[in-house]
Amino acid sequence: MFKSKLKFLFYSHLGDKYKEKAEKYKRKLILSYKDVMKIFQKRKHFDLSSVQKLSEPPYYFKTSELFYFNDFYGINHILKKYAGLPDDYQFKCVIQHSVSFYDLKTDQEFDQNLPVILTTSDYSKSLYEKYAGNKKIYPISTHILYADDFYNEKKFLSEKKKLGKNLLFFPVHTACWVDVSSDTDWLIEEILKIKNEYDFDSVTICVYWLDVLKGLHKKFDRPDLNFNVVTAGHMLDPMFLVRLKTIIKLSDLCMSNSPGSYLFYAISLNRPFYLLKDNSISTRVLSSSEDKFYSDKFWELFNKKPEVIETYQLFNKVTMELTQEQLKFRDKYCDLKSFRSPQEFKEIINYTETLYNSGDYKKEALSHEIYV
Repeated sequence: MFKSKLKFLFYSHLGDKYKEKAEKYKRKLILSYKDVMKIFQKRKHFDLSSVQKLSEPPYYFKTSELFYFNDFYGINHILKKYAGLPDDYQFKCVIQHSVSFYDLKTDQEFDQNLPVILTTSDYSKSLYEKYAGNKKIYPISTHILYADDFYNEKKFLSEKKKLGKNLLFFPVHTACWVDVSSDTDWLIEEILKIKNEYDFDSVTICVYWLDVLKGLHKKFDRPDLNFNVVTAGHMLDPMFLVRLKTIIKLSDLCMSNSPGSYLFYAISLNRPFYLLKDNSISTRVLSSSEDKFYSDKFWELFNKKPEVIETYQLFNKVTMELTQEQLKFRDKYCDLKSFRSPQEFKEIINYTETLYNSGDYKKEALSHEIYV
Protein backbone atom coordinates (compact mmCIF):
# COMPACT_ATOMS: atom_id res chain seq x y z
CA MET A 1 0.00 0.00 0.00
CA PHE A 2 2.79 2.43 1.01
CA LYS A 3 4.76 1.79 -2.20
CA SER A 4 1.63 2.24 -4.32
CA LYS A 5 0.91 5.54 -2.60
CA LEU A 6 4.46 6.79 -3.22
CA LYS A 7 4.31 5.81 -6.90
CA PHE A 8 0.87 7.39 -7.28
CA LEU A 9 2.13 10.66 -5.78
CA PHE A 10 5.30 10.54 -7.89
CA TYR A 11 3.55 10.02 -11.24
CA SER A 12 0.78 12.49 -10.31
CA HIS A 13 3.35 15.26 -10.17
CA LEU A 14 4.84 14.43 -13.58
CA GLY A 15 1.89 15.81 -15.54
CA ASP A 16 -0.56 14.42 -18.13
CA LYS A 17 2.09 12.29 -19.84
CA TYR A 18 2.15 10.00 -16.81
CA LYS A 19 -1.56 10.26 -15.93
CA GLU A 20 -2.24 6.64 -16.92
CA LYS A 21 0.53 5.34 -14.66
CA ALA A 22 -0.69 7.50 -11.79
CA GLU A 23 -4.21 6.07 -12.18
CA LYS A 24 -2.77 2.52 -12.24
CA TYR A 25 -1.26 2.96 -8.79
CA LYS A 26 -4.23 4.93 -7.50
CA ARG A 27 -6.47 1.95 -8.23
CA LYS A 28 -4.30 -0.12 -5.88
CA LEU A 29 -5.11 2.20 -3.00
CA ILE A 30 -8.61 0.83 -2.38
CA LEU A 31 -9.31 0.87 1.35
CA SER A 32 -12.01 -0.90 3.29
CA TYR A 33 -14.86 1.26 4.59
CA LYS A 34 -13.71 0.47 8.12
CA ASP A 35 -10.19 1.73 7.41
CA VAL A 36 -11.51 4.93 5.85
CA MET A 37 -13.71 5.63 8.88
CA LYS A 38 -10.59 5.21 11.05
CA ILE A 39 -8.87 7.90 8.96
CA PHE A 40 -11.79 10.29 9.47
CA GLN A 41 -12.00 9.39 13.16
CA LYS A 42 -8.43 10.67 13.59
CA ARG A 43 -9.52 13.98 12.04
CA LYS A 44 -12.52 14.33 14.32
CA HIS A 45 -10.87 16.80 16.68
CA PHE A 46 -8.77 18.70 14.14
CA ASP A 47 -9.22 22.45 14.34
CA LEU A 48 -11.46 23.99 11.65
CA SER A 49 -8.39 25.82 10.32
CA SER A 50 -6.51 22.55 9.61
CA VAL A 51 -7.70 22.90 6.03
CA GLN A 52 -4.99 20.85 4.33
CA LYS A 53 -5.26 17.86 6.66
CA LEU A 54 -9.05 17.88 6.70
CA SER A 55 -9.27 17.99 2.89
CA GLU A 56 -6.93 15.12 2.04
CA PRO A 57 -8.83 12.38 0.16
CA PRO A 58 -8.69 8.83 1.58
CA TYR A 59 -8.15 7.47 -1.97
CA TYR A 60 -10.54 4.84 -3.30
CA PHE A 61 -12.89 2.90 -1.06
CA LYS A 62 -16.16 1.03 -1.23
CA THR A 63 -19.05 2.52 0.65
CA SER A 64 -21.08 0.29 2.95
CA GLU A 65 -24.30 2.02 1.83
CA LEU A 66 -26.56 0.52 -0.84
CA PHE A 67 -26.53 3.89 -2.61
CA TYR A 68 -23.21 5.71 -2.50
CA PHE A 69 -24.67 9.26 -2.54
CA ASN A 70 -26.00 8.57 0.97
CA ASP A 71 -22.38 8.73 2.16
CA PHE A 72 -21.89 12.30 0.90
CA TYR A 73 -21.20 14.96 3.56
CA GLY A 74 -21.84 12.49 6.39
CA ILE A 75 -25.60 12.65 5.82
CA ASN A 76 -26.00 8.92 6.53
CA HIS A 77 -24.07 9.10 9.82
CA ILE A 78 -26.00 12.17 10.99
CA LEU A 79 -29.41 10.62 10.30
CA LYS A 80 -28.48 7.26 11.85
CA LYS A 81 -27.29 8.94 15.02
CA TYR A 82 -30.41 11.13 15.12
CA ALA A 83 -32.76 8.16 14.78
CA GLY A 84 -30.77 5.85 17.06
CA LEU A 85 -29.86 3.47 14.24
CA PRO A 86 -26.62 1.45 14.39
CA ASP A 87 -23.75 2.96 12.39
CA ASP A 88 -23.51 -0.15 10.18
CA TYR A 89 -27.20 0.10 9.20
CA GLN A 90 -27.79 0.30 5.43
CA PHE A 91 -30.44 2.77 4.31
CA LYS A 92 -32.92 1.16 1.89
CA CYS A 93 -33.70 4.56 0.40
CA VAL A 94 -32.10 7.30 -1.68
CA ILE A 95 -31.24 10.42 0.34
CA GLN A 96 -31.18 13.56 -1.79
CA HIS A 97 -27.62 14.85 -1.37
CA SER A 98 -28.33 18.59 -1.70
CA VAL A 99 -31.16 21.13 -1.89
CA SER A 100 -33.16 21.30 -5.15
CA PHE A 101 -34.08 24.80 -6.18
CA TYR A 102 -34.43 24.16 -9.91
CA ASP A 103 -35.43 21.18 -12.00
CA LEU A 104 -32.37 19.07 -12.74
CA LYS A 105 -32.56 15.29 -12.97
CA THR A 106 -29.71 13.51 -11.20
CA ASP A 107 -29.88 10.11 -12.89
CA GLN A 108 -28.15 8.19 -10.11
CA GLU A 109 -30.86 9.14 -7.64
CA PHE A 110 -33.60 7.62 -9.82
CA ASP A 111 -31.74 4.62 -11.22
CA GLN A 112 -31.35 2.88 -7.85
CA ASN A 113 -33.44 -0.17 -7.14
CA LEU A 114 -34.75 1.27 -3.88
CA PRO A 115 -38.36 2.02 -2.87
CA VAL A 116 -38.08 5.45 -1.20
CA ILE A 117 -36.47 8.85 -1.82
CA LEU A 118 -35.93 11.35 1.00
CA THR A 119 -35.94 14.92 -0.32
CA THR A 120 -35.36 18.25 1.39
CA SER A 121 -38.74 19.88 0.70
CA ASP A 122 -42.25 19.53 -0.70
CA TYR A 123 -40.98 21.59 -3.63
CA SER A 124 -38.19 19.12 -4.43
CA LYS A 125 -40.71 16.30 -3.97
CA SER A 126 -42.83 17.90 -6.73
CA LEU A 127 -39.75 17.97 -9.00
CA TYR A 128 -38.76 14.39 -8.21
CA GLU A 129 -42.25 12.96 -8.79
CA LYS A 130 -41.77 13.44 -12.55
CA TYR A 131 -38.88 10.96 -12.56
CA ALA A 132 -39.46 8.72 -9.55
CA GLY A 133 -41.93 6.21 -10.99
CA ASN A 134 -43.43 4.15 -8.17
CA LYS A 135 -40.95 5.29 -5.54
CA LYS A 136 -42.38 6.87 -2.39
CA ILE A 137 -41.06 10.37 -1.65
CA TYR A 138 -40.81 11.98 1.78
CA PRO A 139 -39.50 15.51 2.46
CA ILE A 140 -37.39 15.82 5.63
CA SER A 141 -36.04 19.44 5.32
CA THR A 142 -32.32 20.32 5.14
CA HIS A 143 -29.84 17.78 6.49
CA ILE A 144 -27.79 20.27 8.50
CA LEU A 145 -30.68 20.65 10.97
CA TYR A 146 -30.09 17.04 12.08
CA ALA A 147 -26.36 17.53 12.70
CA ASP A 148 -24.76 17.96 16.11
CA ASP A 149 -22.69 21.03 16.89
CA PHE A 150 -18.93 20.71 16.44
CA TYR A 151 -18.20 22.71 19.61
CA ASN A 152 -19.74 22.38 23.05
CA GLU A 153 -21.38 25.54 24.43
CA LYS A 154 -18.28 26.71 26.34
CA LYS A 155 -15.99 26.30 23.34
CA PHE A 156 -18.53 27.91 21.00
CA LEU A 157 -18.88 30.99 23.21
CA SER A 158 -15.11 31.26 23.48
CA GLU A 159 -14.66 31.10 19.69
CA LYS A 160 -17.50 33.56 19.12
CA LYS A 161 -15.90 36.00 21.56
CA LYS A 162 -12.64 35.81 19.59
CA LEU A 163 -14.39 36.38 16.26
CA GLY A 164 -16.78 39.09 17.39
CA LYS A 165 -19.13 40.22 14.62
CA ASN A 166 -18.17 37.71 11.92
CA LEU A 167 -18.61 37.79 8.13
CA LEU A 168 -18.51 34.30 6.58
CA PHE A 169 -17.64 33.95 2.87
CA PHE A 170 -18.12 30.81 0.75
CA PRO A 171 -16.20 30.98 -2.56
CA VAL A 172 -18.05 29.31 -5.46
CA HIS A 173 -16.58 25.85 -5.42
CA THR A 174 -15.24 23.22 -7.76
CA ALA A 175 -17.14 19.90 -7.99
CA CYS A 176 -16.00 16.43 -8.99
CA TRP A 177 -17.34 17.00 -12.52
CA VAL A 178 -16.57 20.70 -13.08
CA ASP A 179 -13.57 22.93 -12.35
CA VAL A 180 -14.58 26.44 -11.24
CA SER A 181 -12.40 29.53 -10.94
CA SER A 182 -12.86 33.26 -10.40
CA ASP A 183 -10.91 36.47 -9.76
CA THR A 184 -9.80 36.04 -6.14
CA ASP A 185 -8.19 39.49 -5.90
CA TRP A 186 -11.47 41.13 -6.88
CA LEU A 187 -13.37 38.97 -4.39
CA ILE A 188 -11.04 39.99 -1.57
CA GLU A 189 -11.65 43.67 -2.40
CA GLU A 190 -15.43 43.12 -2.29
CA ILE A 191 -15.23 41.18 1.00
CA LEU A 192 -13.17 43.95 2.59
CA LYS A 193 -15.70 46.56 1.39
CA ILE A 194 -18.51 44.71 3.18
CA LYS A 195 -16.34 44.15 6.26
CA ASN A 196 -15.50 47.84 6.58
CA GLU A 197 -18.90 49.23 5.59
CA TYR A 198 -20.80 47.08 8.10
CA ASP A 199 -18.19 47.09 10.88
CA PHE A 200 -17.37 43.40 11.04
CA ASP A 201 -14.67 42.42 13.51
CA SER A 202 -13.54 39.37 11.54
CA VAL A 203 -13.84 37.55 8.24
CA THR A 204 -14.01 33.76 7.87
CA ILE A 205 -13.44 32.08 4.50
CA CYS A 206 -14.84 28.53 4.20
CA VAL A 207 -13.04 26.72 1.36
CA TYR A 208 -14.39 23.51 -0.21
CA TRP A 209 -12.02 20.52 0.04
CA LEU A 210 -11.44 20.24 -3.74
CA ASP A 211 -10.43 23.91 -3.85
CA VAL A 212 -8.09 23.36 -0.90
CA LEU A 213 -6.38 20.67 -2.99
CA LYS A 214 -6.07 23.30 -5.76
CA GLY A 215 -4.46 25.71 -3.27
CA LEU A 216 -7.27 28.30 -3.29
CA HIS A 217 -7.12 28.69 0.50
CA LYS A 218 -3.59 30.11 0.23
CA LYS A 219 -4.89 33.12 -1.72
CA PHE A 220 -7.11 34.07 1.23
CA ASP A 221 -4.66 33.04 3.94
CA ARG A 222 -2.41 36.12 3.76
CA PRO A 223 -0.98 37.80 6.90
CA ASP A 224 -2.06 41.26 5.68
CA LEU A 225 -5.70 40.14 5.39
CA ASN A 226 -5.99 38.38 8.76
CA PHE A 227 -8.82 36.21 7.42
CA ASN A 228 -9.83 33.09 9.35
CA VAL A 229 -9.59 30.32 6.71
CA VAL A 230 -11.50 27.10 7.51
CA THR A 231 -13.03 24.05 5.82
CA ALA A 232 -15.81 21.59 6.65
CA GLY A 233 -13.54 18.75 5.49
CA HIS A 234 -13.63 16.09 2.78
CA MET A 235 -17.06 15.36 1.27
CA LEU A 236 -17.02 11.80 2.67
CA ASP A 237 -16.06 12.86 6.19
CA PRO A 238 -18.88 12.00 8.66
CA MET A 239 -18.15 15.31 10.41
CA PHE A 240 -18.62 17.51 7.31
CA LEU A 241 -22.06 18.92 8.15
CA VAL A 242 -21.23 18.98 11.86
CA ARG A 243 -18.30 21.31 11.16
CA LEU A 244 -20.28 23.33 8.63
CA LYS A 245 -23.14 23.87 11.08
CA THR A 246 -20.79 25.40 13.64
CA ILE A 247 -18.94 27.48 11.02
CA ILE A 248 -22.28 29.00 9.97
CA LYS A 249 -23.55 29.51 13.54
CA LEU A 250 -20.37 31.44 14.41
CA SER A 251 -21.22 33.97 11.69
CA ASP A 252 -23.47 37.03 11.74
CA LEU A 253 -23.75 37.31 7.95
CA CYS A 254 -22.97 34.75 5.24
CA MET A 255 -21.86 35.75 1.75
CA SER A 256 -20.92 34.06 -1.52
CA ASN A 257 -20.34 34.77 -5.19
CA SER A 258 -22.76 32.01 -6.23
CA PRO A 259 -25.89 30.25 -4.97
CA GLY A 260 -25.10 26.85 -3.48
CA SER A 261 -26.07 24.42 -0.73
CA TYR A 262 -24.35 26.68 1.80
CA LEU A 263 -26.98 29.38 1.12
CA PHE A 264 -29.82 27.02 1.99
CA TYR A 265 -28.00 25.61 5.02
CA ALA A 266 -27.30 29.17 6.24
CA ILE A 267 -30.89 30.40 5.95
CA SER A 268 -32.12 27.14 7.53
CA LEU A 269 -30.01 28.16 10.53
CA ASN A 270 -31.55 31.67 10.38
CA ARG A 271 -28.40 33.38 9.14
CA PRO A 272 -28.82 36.29 6.67
CA PHE A 273 -27.11 35.82 3.31
CA TYR A 274 -25.64 38.21 0.74
CA LEU A 275 -25.04 37.10 -2.87
CA LEU A 276 -22.37 38.96 -4.80
CA LYS A 277 -22.72 38.93 -8.59
CA ASP A 278 -19.35 37.74 -9.95
CA ASN A 279 -18.80 38.06 -13.71
CA SER A 280 -15.30 36.57 -13.51
CA ILE A 281 -16.46 33.00 -12.81
CA SER A 282 -15.49 30.41 -15.42
CA THR A 283 -16.17 26.67 -15.56
CA ARG A 284 -14.54 23.71 -17.26
CA VAL A 285 -16.31 20.36 -17.30
CA LEU A 286 -14.05 17.51 -16.21
CA SER A 287 -16.27 14.55 -17.11
CA SER A 288 -18.37 14.12 -20.23
CA SER A 289 -22.13 13.73 -20.16
CA GLU A 290 -24.94 13.37 -22.69
CA ASP A 291 -26.79 16.12 -20.83
CA LYS A 292 -26.10 19.45 -22.61
CA PHE A 293 -26.40 21.23 -19.27
CA TYR A 294 -23.12 19.60 -18.19
CA SER A 295 -20.94 21.40 -20.71
CA ASP A 296 -18.34 24.14 -20.57
CA LYS A 297 -21.32 26.51 -20.90
CA PHE A 298 -22.62 25.22 -17.58
CA TRP A 299 -22.19 28.55 -15.80
CA GLU A 300 -23.93 30.47 -18.58
CA LEU A 301 -26.87 28.03 -18.59
CA PHE A 302 -27.03 27.97 -14.79
CA ASN A 303 -27.35 31.76 -14.56
CA LYS A 304 -30.18 31.82 -17.10
CA LYS A 305 -32.42 29.63 -14.96
CA PRO A 306 -35.34 31.67 -13.54
CA GLU A 307 -34.83 30.17 -10.07
CA VAL A 308 -31.19 31.28 -10.07
CA ILE A 309 -32.15 34.77 -11.26
CA GLU A 310 -34.76 34.91 -8.47
CA THR A 311 -32.15 33.87 -5.88
CA TYR A 312 -29.72 36.61 -6.93
CA GLN A 313 -32.50 39.19 -6.84
CA LEU A 314 -33.64 38.18 -3.35
CA PHE A 315 -30.17 38.14 -1.79
CA ASN A 316 -28.47 41.03 -3.63
CA LYS A 317 -28.46 43.38 -0.64
CA VAL A 318 -26.80 43.17 2.75
CA THR A 319 -29.34 42.72 5.54
CA MET A 320 -28.55 41.65 9.09
CA GLU A 321 -31.66 39.51 9.31
CA LEU A 322 -33.73 37.56 6.81
CA THR A 323 -36.41 39.65 5.10
CA GLN A 324 -40.04 38.52 4.73
CA GLU A 325 -39.40 37.67 1.06
CA GLN A 326 -36.32 35.62 2.01
CA LEU A 327 -38.30 33.78 4.68
CA LYS A 328 -40.88 32.81 2.03
CA PHE A 329 -37.99 31.59 -0.13
CA ARG A 330 -36.73 29.53 2.83
CA ASP A 331 -40.19 28.08 3.39
CA LYS A 332 -40.32 26.93 -0.23
CA TYR A 333 -36.86 25.40 -0.66
CA CYS A 334 -35.82 24.44 2.88
CA ASP A 335 -39.30 23.51 4.14
CA LEU A 336 -38.58 23.64 7.89
CA LYS A 337 -42.05 22.26 8.60
CA SER A 338 -40.90 18.93 7.05
CA PHE A 339 -38.25 18.48 9.75
CA ARG A 340 -38.90 15.12 11.45
CA SER A 341 -38.68 14.12 15.08
CA PRO A 342 -36.52 11.01 15.77
CA GLN A 343 -39.68 8.93 16.09
CA GLU A 344 -41.18 10.27 12.84
CA PHE A 345 -37.94 9.65 10.97
CA LYS A 346 -37.66 6.13 12.40
CA GLU A 347 -41.22 5.39 11.22
CA ILE A 348 -40.26 6.37 7.66
CA ILE A 349 -37.21 4.12 7.85
CA ASN A 350 -39.27 1.20 9.21
CA TYR A 351 -41.76 1.62 6.36
CA THR A 352 -38.85 1.72 3.91
CA GLU A 353 -37.59 -1.59 5.35
CA THR A 354 -41.05 -3.13 4.91
CA LEU A 355 -41.24 -2.05 1.27
CA TYR A 356 -37.69 -3.22 0.57
CA ASN A 357 -38.18 -6.64 2.14
CA SER A 358 -41.62 -7.26 0.58
CA GLY A 359 -40.71 -6.09 -2.95
CA ASP A 360 -38.31 -7.23 -5.65
CA TYR A 361 -35.65 -4.70 -4.69
CA LYS A 362 -32.99 -7.34 -4.08
CA LYS A 363 -33.07 -8.69 -7.65
CA GLU A 364 -30.50 -6.21 -8.89
CA ALA A 365 -27.09 -6.12 -7.28
CA LEU A 366 -26.71 -2.56 -6.00
CA SER A 367 -23.28 -1.15 -6.74
CA HIS A 368 -21.05 -0.18 -3.83
CA GLU A 369 -19.41 2.53 -5.89
CA ILE A 370 -15.72 3.21 -5.55
CA TYR A 371 -14.93 6.86 -5.37
CA VAL A 372 -12.58 9.41 -3.81
